[in-house]
Amino acid sequence: MKKFNHQICNWDSQTSIVVTSDDGNASCGVHVFDTEKNVAVVSDLYVQESCRNKGYATAMLDYCVEIAKSQGCNEISLRSDNDDWVREWYMRKGFVIHSSQVWLKKDI
Repeated sequence: MKKFNHQICNWDSQTSIVVTSDDGNASCGVHVFDTEKNVAVVSDLYVQESCRNKGYATAMLDYCVEIAKSQGCNEISLRSDNDDWVREWYMRKGFVIHSSQVWLKKDI
């Protein structure tokens, strides 16, 4: 069983929670913004390449859901690109497409 820990940082307009695996092979962030306190946002879910396909991401995502519940959230959100393989993985984990996002850039 994977073990995780987290540290809560309360900022002016949000609560940020840094989540790491005890062995240092996985990490992510969970954010709850003051403007929408019932929604947690997962960001930067990362598993070290040598540890992929071993259940880290699933266990970490489940841990993030429990953290969100403990913060009073009833919804959890994350972002994935339209053509990113991980979108299908998130959907298998119960996430549904909520909106499409377009990122703009300008070379300078």
